[in-house]
Amino acid sequence: HTHTHTHTHTHTLQTGLSPFAPGQWKTLLSAYAGLYAIVTVLRPVRIGVAVALCPRVERCLNNVQHRLGCSRGKAIGLMFAIGIVAWVAMGTSGVFLASALTGVPVFA
Repeated sequence: HTHTHTHTHTHTLQTGLSPFAPGQWKTLLSAYAGLYAIVTVLRPVRIGVAVALCPRVERCLNNVQHRLGCSRGKAIGLMFAIGIVAWVAMGTSGVFLASALTGVPVFA
């Protein structure tokens, strides 16, 4: 999420335009590619953090199952759905935050 917000903010600062404005895809994709390269280098760190969080996720799944009285599959599905909703909410808020910080409207 962070790199999506960062490349949106970087693009807007470089061009003074919203990445959603007509003709801005090439510049947006260029900014995205540069930041994606950095994120790719950090992938082993992200994997390490994910592995370290496994016991906590396991406890969370057990709590969801116990409190809701549902199967393991339903608990996983619920947590997945919550994760998707959180991902969309953070992505959307990040784009609008970048817009507010740069003073460039999202949709021009």
